[in-house]
Amino acid sequence: MQTQLSLFDDTTTRLGDLDAIIARAMHQTFAQCGKSKNEVVDAMNGVAERGRFKLTKGNVKTLTAATFEKWLSVT
Repeated sequence: MQTQLSLFDDTTTRLGDLDAIIARAMHQTFAQCGKSKNEVVDAMNGVAERGRFKLTKGNVKTLTAATFEKWLSVT
C-alpha cells in the first residue's frame, strides 16, 4: 500500500530541495509581474476565498504580506 504525500508537506518539499525551487520561481515571477506585494497578496487571497481553500495554517484567515515575503525568500 502506497501513501501519497502532499506537495506542500514540510518533509516532502525538502526532498530534492523542492521548497527552494518553488521559492525561486515565486520570487522570479513576482519580480517580473509589476505589482506590489500587497496587490499580489490581495489577488491570492481573492482566489483562495473564491475557491474556498486556505493559504495559511492554523487560525490565520488570510495570507499577509509578511508571510508572502517569507515565501519569496530563497534559502
